[in-house]
Amino acid sequence: SLELKLTLTMAMKYWGMYASQPCRTVVYIFRRLAIPYEHNEVRPRFDTRSVEFKRTVNRWGKTPVIEHHGVKMVESAAISRYLLALFDDKAEIMPRDDLLARQRVDAMLDVNGNTYRPVFMPSYWEVKLSPICFGVPVPSQERVDKIMSDVHFNLKDINEVTSLSPFVAGEKFSIADVQIYNEVFNVATHFEIDLSEYVHLKTWFDKISEDKIIQDLNQEMKISF
Repeated sequence: SLELKLTLTMAMKYWGMYASQPCRTVVYIFRRLAIPYEHNEVRPRFDTRSVEFKRTVNRWGKTPVIEHHGVKMVESAAISRYLLALFDDKAEIMPRDDLLARQRVDAMLDVNGNTYRPVFMPSYWEVKLSPICFGVPVPSQERVDKIMSDVHFNLKDINEVTSLSPFVAGEKFSIADVQIYNEVFNVATHFEIDLSEYVHLKTWFDKISEDKIIQDLNQEMKISF
């Protein structure tokens, strides 16, 4: 009921940035499940590294962060699982009763966090953003070639994953699709990568891109940079 949802969402606060893939995943959940919350937009690598942010929001200087019933929570996958356990009662984007299906979604969230994101996110910061934003020297061509080789290795892996089923965790769309899509969107946007050489990935990517919430968040990401 609306009364129950308002009770559950009491004092729900969020800190994050549209530039961040994990942050957009959390905001996707808020919008998809119509969860009321207080939005606090922060600047990447400026606000998050401040003494004040580390003292009052997240000691590790990262986003996203949510606060619920006075308790601050960190790490996007953990936040996503928490929000979906509370609010996704119809199992729209996270299985509830089918534990095998849930394990596949959980596994792909972890694959993203442990495999894809550690390659994608640092790649465009090192090659593109840090030299522009912070005056860091542009890496050598040899280093750029190695970075791009790693990026394409992971895109090939996602292409193989999406060749096996319509979505990354099986037959149904899930929060794992949102999280991995956001990573691919950022790296493809910053490097202007033509995804058409990855046939299965491109089919999956285009399918997820039809989601209106995804479209709005993609636009927010572009504006934020």
